[in-house]
Amino acid sequence: MSSLPSPAEAALLPHNSSVGELYRLNIAFIAVTSTIIGLRLVVRIFVVKHVAADDFLMVAAGLFATTFSAMAIVGIRYGLGKHIWDLPQDVQFIERTKKVIQTLWICQVMYVTALMLVKISIVVSYLRVFPTTDFRRVMYALSVGIVCVWICSILVTIFQCHPVQGAWDFTLPRDCLPIVKFYYFTTAFSIFTDFLLCTLPLPVFWRLKLPSRQKYIVSLLFAIGLFATVASGLRISVLQSVDSLDVTMGSVSTMKWSVVEVGTGIVCACIPCLKPLFKNFLLEKNTSNTSGVRSVGKGPHTPMLATVSEERHELTKPPSRGWTPTSHPRVRQEDSRTKASSVVMTKNFI
Repeated sequence: MSSLPSPAEAALLPHNSSVGELYRLNIAFIAVTSTIIGLRLVVRIFVVKHVAADDFLMVAAGLFATTFSAMAIVGIRYGLGKHIWDLPQDVQFIERTKKVIQTLWICQVMYVTALMLVKISIVVSYLRVFPTTDFRRVMYALSVGIVCVWICSILVTIFQCHPVQGAWDFTLPRDCLPIVKFYYFTTAFSIFTDFLLCTLPLPVFWRLKLPSRQKYIVSLLFAIGLFATVASGLRISVLQSVDSLDVTMGSVSTMKWSVVEVGTGIVCACIPCLKPLFKNFLLEKNTSNTSGVRSVGKGPHTPMLATVSEERHELTKPPSRGWTPTSHPRVRQEDSRTKASSVVMTKNFI
């Protein structure tokens, strides 16, 4: 590690602090992600009455994301968010710097794991909803790529230096990989997968016979999900600062966009699961507006409202096989039912 600047040189250097911004950002995203995952579980347990694999994966993603933010807050205690020349120049200076780097090391592991779990949770939810064979094959291939890149990220992060302790102990003789180049690759891959996850389902929706208003709403929701792609793009623009000798401040910009990227991904992935909650709320509101008047008959203009059991069935029905045309009457009938059920499941996904 190079020597610190002299007092005369330090006077010309910036002395801003990002401590308050780091605190507020991480605490805000801990609160937001915990709340929306909690609402998702409430809907799945008490309204839909079925908890699927994608829900468990999202809970795990929330735990890793919370640990990521918690470790960032711990790093502030040792000087993260301040310039290294602004830290107290005492006997604990080297030890505090090591603690900051160890915290960043753990944060990187938590970040890539949380991001992987968010993406795999989205893939699993797609596999549960969309029955088309080609789409499912693409999702399987995409999930394999996501998991492989995650494994590589974990291994490269842990073994970036030889010995491993050399990643945070500058007093050891060490040989380290150019880790920033690898970060460019993983961030570019994250942008690519975010874009695919937000755009690949759209052709499936637009081929279905759904109202135009619902198609536009669906497209808007997936467009909002592209904000995670924007966060990844902004993260890649500040990656170079990770290589800075100002280790306590150089990684702050990358960390902030990493928090935004993971948190936004969790929020966008959980929003569609909250639809039954809003439907029940609107149903109760409409019921209260009728002042207890019940309609016995079903007139031509009587709205058909789904019950909770019907909603549960539509949301949790296992995906059918691909839509394969055939000339056999019975198979044609089953094929039409498959298409109809896919429309129901897809409509209730959003």
